[in-house]
Amino acid sequence: MSQPWNKKNLLLLLPLSATVVCAEVFSSEPLIDTRSVGMLKSYSRESLLPSITNFIQSRPFLDKYSAYVSVKLPPNHRNSSEFTCLHQPALSLPNNTSLQSRLMIQAECSYPTAWQQRIPVQVSIHYPVVTTNQPLQRGDIITNAQLTIKPIDILTLHDGFFDKFEDVLGHVTKQSIASGRGLSPRLIEAPKLIKRGDFVSIFTRKPGFDIKT
Repeated sequence: MSQPWNKKNLLLLLPLSATVVCAEVFSSEPLIDTRSVGMLKSYSRESLLPSITNFIQSRPFLDKYSAYVSVKLPPNHRNSSEFTCLHQPALSLPNNTSLQSRLMIQAECSYPTAWQQRIPVQVSIHYPVVTTNQPLQRGDIITNAQLTIKPIDILTLHDGFFDKFEDVLGHVTKQSIASGRGLSPRLIEAPKLIKRGDFVSIFTRKPGFDIKT
């Protein structure tokens, strides 16, 4: 039958308890936060591609577009070393670079060892834009039957683009346009209201007189 604990029993255990506490406090082994160690991850350029894609998708330029963003590494940069970081590396565009087909993304980590990596990527952003579904000649008046909506990499459309039919209907082509090409403000213009040889009336009025010719 076990004896009940009393003050004498507790006093006998105090030296043993003190020894255990001292052993833990003054141990020569470094104290390690096992929770932090469990969060350490190795990152490579390849493993960061999904994060880079999300980073580009969140750029202000794409706020109003439901675009499909695709990012890949150039062939000569696909095999790279790995770097350890306690947290997800921070991504940025150096010097507020605008979105282009070729970008240099900067990845940074501060712990356990600070490092920076400049990651070259090839970017495409496909978005539905107004394109021609047949060849157009210079001077053609654009109609609904000549147009379609098709996803195109808008980073290759350096002169801009349209995403609504009503923005281009009734406009006149300034040059020949191949079928399947995205329309841009450089390729079309608003129709001229007055053509050479047209008869027009000019009317002006001021206090005391009217002029018409």
